[in-house]
Amino acid sequence: MVTDCQTRWGSTQKMISRILEQQRALTKVLSTDRKARQLLPSWQDLDVLESMNRALSPLQDFTDALSAEQYVSISYLKPILHILNTSVLAEDEEDTDLTKSLKAKILRYLNEKYEVTQALLNITTFLDPRFKAKYMSTEETRTIKERVVSEVVEIHQQQPEPQRTMVMEDSPDLDNSPPAAKAKKKTLASFFQNSTCMPSTTSTPTTFLVQCRDAVTTELTTYTYMPAVVPEEDPLKWWKHHKINFPLLSKLAQKYLCIQATSSASERAFSASGNVVSAHRSCLKPEKVDMLVFLSKNL
Repeated sequence: MVTDCQTRWGSTQKMISRILEQQRALTKVLSTDRKARQLLPSWQDLDVLESMNRALSPLQDFTDALSAEQYVSISYLKPILHILNTSVLAEDEEDTDLTKSLKAKILRYLNEKYEVTQALLNITTFLDPRFKAKYMSTEETRTIKERVVSEVVEIHQQQPEPQRTMVMEDSPDLDNSPPAAKAKKKTLASFFQNSTCMPSTTSTPTTFLVQCRDAVTTELTTYTYMPAVVPEEDPLKWWKHHKINFPLLSKLAQKYLCIQATSSASERAFSASGNVVSAHRSCLKPEKVDMLVFLSKNL
């Protein structure tokens, strides 16, 4: 049998499912003991459990998928909320009144919970090449594009001047860099070379902002019209592969797609810390604990 645990997500549904699965065995065991016969579930109890299981079981797979930490999960939230509202938790003709009530309450809770973080969900979904603006309205898409442009410009304004002037160029690997080639004479074409979003020595801050904003807008338009990738594609690998085409947007993707969709990763880190700092290892220094927990989570 499975016991309900307050700190284990989905344990209530697993407990109910196991009771329904082992109903005959439970009835046979409890009926042989006079003192335990009053624990036999009645048909009303079974109806309630079946109604609850019908409402909760569809959420189990989504919960397990969102609780993982080895892949991007934050961008899944808005699409999953859309699926829950339109199909998974939508009322069915075969649902009992209790099942319909539970589904409605679950949807109301989820929609209210994520209403305050709707802007975050929109930008993370937009930066995922699998979804982009698929689950957003026209107004939300316009707002997100404006936010993306302003945030990218703000990121480059905060960078030091040497980094800002090389913002779109990957730094070479010093260890694997080829030997320096022989210096060549300048050609006339070299005087007309300009890097995107890179102010010249005589450009004003206003000119730089305009150039940078135009560069982000161009990247944004190209990214929007690119076909969506398959759902199995890793968005982080996609951005790494297309970083040369989207040097500005890729930085924003790194900023947002690393966010965890749930607190499961934090809870696992606390559990790992509890295993490291035991009664026999209570004198470990804080920096040693950090190193051991890091190794425990990443090896």
